[in-house]
Amino acid sequence: MCFAVLRGRIIVAEAVWQYSHHVLAGLRTHEGPILTVANFAGDWPGLVGLLGLNAGLTKMQKPYSTIWSVDFTDDWFAAGLAEWVESGTITHDASHVRALPELPASPERDLGYALGDQLMRDKAIIGVFDEGCMGMYNAILAEGILNSTERPPVFSRDSQRELHAGRAFPHFNEADEGVAVDALITDRVWTAMGMVPDNTLHDVRWGEEFDSQFVWVYEISGSVPASHLGGWQNAEGWRQDPVFFPAGGSTINGVSKPGELVLSRVFLADGQLQVDIFRGSAIELPADETERRKQATNPEWPIAHVVLHGVSRDQFMARHKANHVQMVYADDAASADKALLAKAAMFERMGLVVNLIGDVAI
Repeated sequence: MCFAVLRGRIIVAEAVWQYSHHVLAGLRTHEGPILTVANFAGDWPGLVGLLGLNAGLTKMQKPYSTIWSVDFTDDWFAAGLAEWVESGTITHDASHVRALPELPASPERDLGYALGDQLMRDKAIIGVFDEGCMGMYNAILAEGILNSTERPPVFSRDSQRELHAGRAFPHFNEADEGVAVDALITDRVWTAMGMVPDNTLHDVRWGEEFDSQFVWVYEISGSVPASHLGGWQNAEGWRQDPVFFPAGGSTINGVSKPGELVLSRVFLADGQLQVDIFRGSAIELPADETERRKQATNPEWPIAHVVLHGVSRDQFMARHKANHVQMVYADDAASADKALLAKAAMFERMGLVVNLIGDVAI
């Protein structure tokens, strides 16, 4: 990461992932235009750092512009940089974003409203257990196991009773409270609809075109529910990278199965708690392409090949307010659309601003 100051303007150039709060303090009081710039690559993930930094700037209501490029020679990047030099801002395409309309009565809307009322009445508590976070003491397998209905059994102190058999416990890592809220809402909606509620955060790690469609590389720096991999038989334990986890620890590694997805992100913008909800598909890629993508990023981390519905690479990058995204499988496309509606209704009932992203059947 580096900073360049040009006549009162600051360019923050990202080539790595970073703890954004180390950077935000200095930007908070800057009075001129701010531009965040990142390389779009797997080996040096500046795009991950940029998404996290942009989310922090948005949360503290600090105006900024943003742009990215694979090699900084393309016309789109040059035009955007020229626009910022001339005007202090860059305009991005936001045609894929729309507000949640008034929802007509339906079983899914009514379910979402009922679950929202229940959670507002009977509050939930967020507990922070984050010794396994990147840069902390050690790595653990907790988020994948706790978020899984297929987790190993846990018994009472006298070993006579299995505790909460078959139940997933919404869990999050890296102290991301936006994920915590999302994970709980997803768990309750999916459970009420009779679907597997196992959900996880992923890093928006990178992506490239494959077979005429843009396929994102989603990876999480630890573990995912076994159901996302098609079962424990498809999971492997890999030692964590010593750069991030010097004391060791294992990941739950594997390739996420093909299927229909509901994706989302809870964030703060304009002083309001908001959520972006969108649809996607996890697809299967050839083994050699999967291996190439893993070697280009972090091969010890679980990977998902994700295609977003009606959202281009640049639309996503300009809009998304985190380096994390929440992911959950549905039984099929129709079930995913219904569950998304119920989830949107629950968030709306709880007072969040709900934004629909891309091709959403509402």
